[in-house]
Formats: sequence, C-alpha cells, structure tokens
Amino acid sequence: MSSISYMAVGPLESPAVWTGREIVESGETDWVHELSGLEIAEVLQAVARVRARGLDIAEIAPRNFELPRLGPIMKRIGRELEFGRGFKLVRGFPVDELDHAGLRLAYFGLSTHLGIPLAQSTKNDILGDVRDETTVHDVNLRGYTSNVELDFHNDCVDIVGLHCVRAAKKGGASRIVSALAVHNVLMAERPDLFRVLHEEPCYYYWQNDAPAGQLPYYWYRAFSYFEGRLTTRWLPGTLLRFQQQVPELPRMSAELAEAFAVAQEIANRDGMALDMNFRPGDIQYLSDGQIWHARTAFEDYEEPDRRRHLLRVWLSRYFQVRPAPDSDNVGDTLGDAAVSPRRRIYPVPLYDTW
Repeated sequence: MSSISYMAVGPLESPAVWTGREIVESGETDWVHELSGLEIAEVLQAVARVRARGLDIAEIAPRNFELPRLGPIMKRIGRELEFGRGFKLVRGFPVDELDHAGLRLAYFGLSTHLGIPLAQSTKNDILGDVRDETTVHDVNLRGYTSNVELDFHNDCVDIVGLHCVRAAKKGGASRIVSALAVHNVLMAERPDLFRVLHEEPCYYYWQNDAPAGQLPYYWYRAFSYFEGRLTTRWLPGTLLRFQQQVPELPRMSAELAEAFAVAQEIANRDGMALDMNFRPGDIQYLSDGQIWHARTAFEDYEEPDRRRHLLRVWLSRYFQVRPAPDSDNVGDTLGDAAVSPRRRIYPVPLYDTW
C-alpha cells in the first residue's frame, strides 16, 4: 500500500483547481499571451541566426536561440504552468512568415526557453507531428495520428506543448480539464474509488522498448500526493487496451477500471472542461501532471497542404519539483544511471524526465 498521506488532507486548494465554466463566465484572458510585433521579430531574428550557423534542430538551446525580450516571459510562463492554473495559450506565432522548416526551428527554439526537450518515441523524435496519417481506422493506431475523438489523458511528462500550423476543416477542438478539480469531485462523491487511484498500481507496457534485462512493464500510481502537490498519470484507455493485448501484464482490479470510468465521466461533465478552437499560430502549453487534455473528432480538407497539422513538444522542467517517492518504480527499471537514450536527448535527472 502507498505511504502517501492523501487521506489526511481535504479538497485541494490551488489556482490549478478550476472549471471551464468558471473561466468562461469570469471573462478572464490572463491565460492568453498575445505575441507583440517586437516579440515576433525577435523569434524571426533567432531563426535567421540559427540558419546562418547551420545548426540542426537538436542543437538548439536557449544559449544559441537568444530571446532577450521573450525568453524571460517564457520563464514566467513556466512558473505559471507549475504554480498557477497549469495552462497557457501563446497566440500569434508567425506561421505565415516562415517556411515549414523555419517554423519547426522557431517553435522548438521558443520551447527550449520553457524546458528541456524529450524524445517522444523510439525514433528519438524531439518534435512530433500530430496529424491524421491514415484514411482507414486502425485499432492499433496511436490516437494522435488519426482524426478520431480522444478522451482525457496526459502524456506523463512535465510540460506538453501543441502548436497549430493548420486547423481542421471542421472539429478538432482541444479540451482541457483540471485534474485537481476532478480529484476533488471524486473525493467527495466516491471516496472508495478515490482511494483506489492513489493505492493500486497501474502497469504500463514498454511496447518493446524495455531496458535490457528488465520486465516488459513498469508500475506507477494514477494519483500521487506529496508535499502538498498532486501529480497524475492518466492513460486509462491505453492501460485498458494493454490489459486486453498483453497477457503477461498483472491484471487490474475491477475497482481500478471503475475508478477510471468514473473519473472520465466527471471530467466530461458539462462545464468541467475548457474548450479551445485552435487558430494557426496558437501554441498551447500544459502542466501535464495537473491538466488532462482531449480532442474532438475532426473532418479534414482533401488537399494535403490544407490538412490539420500540429507540432508537439515534450519538455522536462528546468527547475526541480520532485514527485512522491513511491509514485512509480521507473527508477528501479532504468537503473542508477537513469539513462534511456531512445527516449530522451539530454542527460537530465530522473525526476525531471519521468
């Protein structure tokens, strides 16, 4: 059983406890940063310098993608993500002023001022493409490469960023919800299931990416409460699919499956989520452990150069915020060095990566 003293606390109180209805009805717009003309010019100048030096995208860092005006703003955004509402929308990125390669450099360079980029798959891709890559629904397809509806989940990193290059013809709205608000509702309505999400481990399959000599899976807890902070890892759809497809995984209890379903139902209640219809040039940054995200299904254009396209980054914080000490066993799985070159670019400490 977990040693986390979650039952000793009441409902969480934090700026990150919010509902979409509250934000919309308040009329507040402080969660949007509209780029100024000077800030856009600074980004374009940084791209020109990077190109003049012939740098590859993996070589970009704040020291060579200098943003004297915008860089400090990004650091403040990082603090807002971690200690404020947990999300920020940066609006007005110069999609019409750069070719596609330049736009990738610009978005990646901007994001390095917020955190350390991480690889997103065994391909070591530090900048992911979120778009519909098939015309036939495949049950094994990763959701972000399709046009289907995606229910609430997170990516189990510190910060996830999505940059809209092109929007869909119809649909494809981003939906975000406060995991802390869901946590509070679940605590009040179903304390039995609330307890299960803190205590019962979830088993995640490495998908043929396990370190040598290790089991093909590791465990973590969906809710981890430590030193006044809640961190969540929320992949119920993936976990349930693994249970059906991977016989060697330990079986989850019926109570854990029910807890997933009830928490998802709470997240989908009217007024809980905040919906965003991305415009080209929008960048959404989320504190991934505190915010769950979803997407509505979408209809795309026929022309390839008009089809919906987002760029995704996964980031590790520059500053240290430790998770609960018994929230997972990934450290044991990866060993003392905590090095998994196929999944990350930079040698960052374990707690910043997982």
